[in-house]
Order: sequence, then C-alpha cells, then structure tokens
Amino acid sequence: MMLKLKNFSCGYGSMHVVSKLDMEVEKGSITAILGTNGAGKSSLIMALAGLVDIKQGDIEYDDQDITLCSPMERVNKGIALVPEGRRLFSSLSVYENFIIGGYITSKKASRNNIEKIISIFPRLGERFKQKAGSLSGGEQQMLAIGRALMAEPKLLMIDELSLGLMPKAIDTCYKAIKDLNALGLTILLVEQSTQRALEVSDSAIVLESGNTVWKGSSQEARDSSDIIDSILGLHKQG
Repeated sequence: MMLKLKNFSCGYGSMHVVSKLDMEVEKGSITAILGTNGAGKSSLIMALAGLVDIKQGDIEYDDQDITLCSPMERVNKGIALVPEGRRLFSSLSVYENFIIGGYITSKKASRNNIEKIISIFPRLGERFKQKAGSLSGGEQQMLAIGRALMAEPKLLMIDELSLGLMPKAIDTCYKAIKDLNALGLTILLVEQSTQRALEVSDSAIVLESGNTVWKGSSQEARDSSDIIDSILGLHKQG
C-alpha cells in the first residue's frame, strides 16, 4: 500500500476542512479525488504534502508513519506536489525551474531527469531558455509537472490538472499521466473534470464539504453513469 489514511481530518486554525476520511491508495495506481469547489480536495493533498495542519488521524506512506514529517522530509521520501495554479518561478527560465525542482538530487541525476521530462514534454525542450511566465497555460502546466518529477517522486499529487487549459494541452497532460503511471508512478489526481479523471484513474473518492460521500472503483463509476453526476450534482465534463 502506498498511502493509507484512517479517520483523517485536516484544516486551518480551528476549522476542519476535511473530516474523518478513510482512504487507501495502492502502489502504482491512479486515484481521482473529485468534488465541487470548496469540497476539501486541495486541502487534503496540501495536508499530505505537509502544508495544511493535520487535526486528527495519521498518514501512513510506503509503510512509514509520516504524520509528523516536515514538507521537506516528505519530498525526500518521494512525495511531490503539483499545486493548483502551478506556482512556477515566472521570472526564471524553464531550465532554472527544473533545477530548483531537482534540488534534492545530484547534478548528474538532474541532467538525466531533464532529458526524461523533455522526452515526455518535447515543447519544454523548445522553450528551454524561455521565462516560465511567458509560457502558455498548457506549457506552464507541463513545466509544473516536470518540476515535480525532478525530485524523482514515488507518489505524485496533482491539483486541478486541467483547470484553465485548452483541450489540446489537456490531452497532452493526460497522456503524460498515463505514461508515467505505466512506468510505476503512483498518482493522486484532484480534478473537477469528472469524466476525464474517471477515464484515467483506477479508483475515485468524492468529497462534499470535507466529507466522503462516495468512493469505489472508477470502472464502477463509469459503468453507472448516474453515480458521480448524482453525487456532485453536475453533468460530466468532456
């Protein structure tokens, strides 16, 4: 098991944003975290990254208790986050953003990792010396994913993969996710685009106001078209 949460709550100050969550993530799987705005999706993965307070419960990751680990320690253990909004260093080049992402690895490993990432996102190779802030939204998302991959994670968490992207860029990013998963990377995917997330994931969990309202296999949700739509109160997005 890559990740296990039991009776897990997190939040800000005295406020619990996610409450009493039970979740298991198998190694080598893709798990979709679904829900409307304000459901607690981003707070959950930010807590897993060590950036939001844990109010209750423990985080078991790769057979280790990491509940009290700092964000840096979690990165060193193989957890990487692609945050909502990308949060790139906009005044730095694509290459410089890569180097910052690979700060925990050797220079040789960084060079090899950059080559691998450019093979996944060739467009970044074409923009290598360009400032991150001048890239298109899709290119920035590719760079945000690439920067996270520089740390050689075992668990990659992506917050709102498709938000604000053109369809072609969404397709490129989803193909990359599938290819990375095929190489053994475990992925937690926060998405508002329900249909796309279910197409690529193995399992799904739906949050509403910080509570789990449905969880199961993505295949189950795909086979019963009413499941996710009825829970979210939304039409599936293409």
